[in-house]
Formats: sequence, C-alpha cells, structure tokens
Amino acid sequence: MTIPKEIENWLKYEKVRRSGKFNMIMEWKQAAKDAKLSDKDYNSTIKRYSVLKSKAEKLYTQAQIDDMIKLI
Repeated sequence: MTIPKEIENWLKYEKVRRSGKFNMIMEWKQAAKDAKLSDKDYNSTIKRYSVLKSKAEKLYTQAQIDDMIKLI
C-alpha cells in the first residue's frame, strides 16, 4: 500500500501526539525531531492537521490508521 507523503507525515505527527511526550506547539522542535519530520514538514502538518486527518479517515479505516501509526 502506498501512503501519500502528506498522510505519512500526519501519521508520524499523530504517533508523537498520541504518545503525550510533548506539548506539540510549545515543544515543537523536540516533537518534530521525535517524529522525524523537518521543520517545514512539521509546520505544514500542524497547520493542516484537521484537513490531513479527514483525508486519512477517508482513505483508511481507524484500525488501519492505528496499525500504520504503530509501524511508522
């Protein structure tokens, strides 16, 4: 299965967000590093979070999203 790059970035972001390790806004540099996202990709993902989440939910079931987050 090929995952669109913007959705892959969202999954990386979402994995870190769900971990609760960081405040995703105040500690964004650390969160971006943990998510293995460039500053540009991180900022793009956080700005478009709702849109990307909706796209992911249209393409995949919640179970698939959860599985991809575990593997990413």
